[in-house]
Amino acid sequence: MLLFLLGHGLAGLFCVIFGIGSVNGLIIGLLNCCLICLIWLVMLLYRCMDFVLQIRASQEMLPYDAARIAVGFMQGGQPLQK
Repeated sequence: MLLFLLGHGLAGLFCVIFGIGSVNGLIIGLLNCCLICLIWLVMLLYRCMDFVLQIRASQEMLPYDAARIAVGFMQGGQPLQK
């Protein structure tokens, strides 16, 4: 994503320096940069949500896993018999 943003920024900068681009072209380039930033933000939010859900799931399973370890210890180190 950073490469796309950098490429769009450099293209817009060169268009301004050399006088090639029009106002409409520069506005479209700016909108493309905004769209790329928005896509990156949505991806980041989904990754954060996934991380939070995984942490919550591991915390919810913690009492169950602790109980399995305790029962295994009380059975003399034998694995829990199902």
